[in-house]
Amino acid sequence: LHPEFAKWIDPGPLEEQTGTASLGGILLSNGCQVIHVPSYLKGLWNACEELYPDKTHWSIDESDSIDWKEKLADFDSVVFSAGSGLFHDSILRKEPSDFSVELVRGQSVEMMLDDDHKADHPNEPILCGKYILPMSKPNQILIGATHEYLSESFDKEQVIEELKSRSYDISPFVWDNGTVTRITSGYR
Repeated sequence: LHPEFAKWIDPGPLEEQTGTASLGGILLSNGCQVIHVPSYLKGLWNACEELYPDKTHWSIDESDSIDWKEKLADFDSVVFSAGSGLFHDSILRKEPSDFSVELVRGQSVEMMLDDDHKADHPNEPILCGKYILPMSKPNQILIGATHEYLSESFDKEQVIEELKSRSYDISPFVWDNGTVTRITSGYR
């Protein structure tokens, strides 16, 4: 819907460009190198409006009521866009019995490319189930994220093993020529 910002690339051309077999991918353009959440949500909303102009309704609920069945009775579909903040900021109850959402822990690794190989890596993001993103510091790459439903978080070795097993095929260069420098964690 918005080719000036994102364009779908079919599997064949994507494999020619990246050397990675996939189901296809998205080329982000117009200066965009990573997903900027406010822009993504705005784009998602614009797409909803374009696809369903007579059925799209923006609503911000500022009431104290937690009767979701009543609040949502007039809608076919609802998008909650506050992420884990719905619970962490107490917008919703901590353990909602009437709102079936499960928070998922996600951990990512920050990697630094070895000096001997840093010029050989294209400074471009890859989104393909997992993500491999260049960071603002030269030669630093972010790879993520795990999907952890367990009460205990993965330890460092489990995070590295999980992410390497799921992202090695889309960027072996980073794993073969980089070093893990830090692990970050969050919820979604």
